[in-house]
Amino acid sequence: MMESLVRVTDSFVNTVVQFGSKLTKGLLEDPETGHKKEFTETQSYLALKVPPFVFEGDILELSCAAYPGYSAGEAELHKGDQFIGSSHSGNFNIGSVNMKTSGSYTCYRSVKHHLIYYGKKSSVYISVKELFSKPIISVNSGQIQINEGGHMTITCDTKLSPHRATTELQFVFYRNGHNVQGFSLSNQYGVPSAQMEDSGNYTCEIKAQSGGVKKESDPKSIQIKAQKLSDVSVRLESAGGQVIAGERLEILCSVEKGMGLLRYSWCKQSSLSCDTKESSASEQRFVVESVAEDYGGEYQCIVTRAATGNSMRSHKFSISVRVKLGKPELKLSPGKVAVGDSVDLFYESKSGSVPVDYEFYHRNDSVGKGKAEKKEDAKYQVTVTSITMTGPYSCALQNEVSSKMQLSEGVVLSVMEPVADARITPGEDELSVKMENNLCLTCSVEKGTSPSFLWIYNETIANKSGLFQIQESGKLLCIESAQLHHAGTYRCQVSNQLSSNRIFSVTSNNVTISISEKSYQVMGIGITVAFLVLLFVTAIVTFKCRSNNCCHSPKSSGNTTLF
Repeated sequence: MMESLVRVTDSFVNTVVQFGSKLTKGLLEDPETGHKKEFTETQSYLALKVPPFVFEGDILELSCAAYPGYSAGEAELHKGDQFIGSSHSGNFNIGSVNMKTSGSYTCYRSVKHHLIYYGKKSSVYISVKELFSKPIISVNSGQIQINEGGHMTITCDTKLSPHRATTELQFVFYRNGHNVQGFSLSNQYGVPSAQMEDSGNYTCEIKAQSGGVKKESDPKSIQIKAQKLSDVSVRLESAGGQVIAGERLEILCSVEKGMGLLRYSWCKQSSLSCDTKESSASEQRFVVESVAEDYGGEYQCIVTRAATGNSMRSHKFSISVRVKLGKPELKLSPGKVAVGDSVDLFYESKSGSVPVDYEFYHRNDSVGKGKAEKKEDAKYQVTVTSITMTGPYSCALQNEVSSKMQLSEGVVLSVMEPVADARITPGEDELSVKMENNLCLTCSVEKGTSPSFLWIYNETIANKSGLFQIQESGKLLCIESAQLHHAGTYRCQVSNQLSSNRIFSVTSNNVTISISEKSYQVMGIGITVAFLVLLFVTAIVTFKCRSNNCCHSPKSSGNTTLF
């Protein structure tokens, strides 16, 4: 017996049976080298038949057969000293074989010859050949270094037995034990742009599509050399090119080229708050649906490589949020003034960015306008010269992002005219009043808003005395039935008040009143004279009447009366 399995070339085999055994001659071809050589083998009447070629994955069937025409008993098969099994027919199915199946097999069986059974055995060495060699993994045809972003090709090489050249092989690739390319007919795994996460220990596995033969390569460590990030840039996309509160804003953060998984962070410097997204793309878009008024500030885009942790920052980017003006509210300071005072007009608005164009109105007339770079500069000072400057004031504002002027509601300015030029009428500084006569004094002012009147009599307040009658809201002081105690000096004090600490007051001229008594003696003389005149008139009348009676007495019959 030969130690290795050989293929017998049938056209060169001659078998001769001599003395109970057979002689086989022919040419043998080595399946590994293909070389042929002569052989001669003598076998007994029992032969263990095996296939000419046995490769990994083959289904191996053995036959322990007696020479044709001879009866045989139960057959037993052994591999070395190990019993494999027995078979009445002498046929054995070993199943799918591998390299460990190789070894020396012996068949034991009794063969009948001339009515006598003789115990026979037949041995053969079975050498299982590799269907294909253990795969070897290589990268980029042996290239030592692979740069990030470069092309990477991993090849799984093996050698298929030429006697099974038509066997179809399938290849699968793993990185760190995870499948990166499933079974296919390609023995290559390609990465167009290698990234840091492509680094790792790679293995490949080969299997025969028609059988259960699988072989795995030894692991190969492949490390991708990291490239540095560069040129992080920022671009804002907003309506009209301005960042306007309440409007949509898009921020585009980009790098020169993609380098695997990147973490993009859009960060506000003052608060250190960031909006973060991850992507393998070379740019990332951040969207603010409605910009807040306080969104402005300095920002940076920070790009961090997930594989290495290395970061690169863009230049600082300053964002100024333009705010549309809300409805302004006019403020007056102070809200109540006197003629001659000054009042500041300014506005308050819950929203609105500067610079702002402003204009102030009194009723429908403009009183001042301008352009303010700061909110506190949008004011105007008015000097109140007349009581006519009372009434509603308003303001109108507009900035560069407002489509039209924003008009405030009207605010009323209260203007008071201080009292001035108080006078008492009658205008004489000295008045003489007869006792029991009546007299009224009137206090008036040339101007003054809502004046209050106070009468002073001999340096005391007359309003609180019961000696006088105060009428017409204090303007009129009357004396009914003047008496001697009404004599004295009178004046009035007129005031009006803007606030608790601003009171205007004027004092009138002084009027001195004297009371003269009535003369009862003169009155008596007058009455006496009048009485005497009356008596005199009565006497004259009586005398005349009597004289007339003496001269013109009536006639009587014959008698004459003599006095």
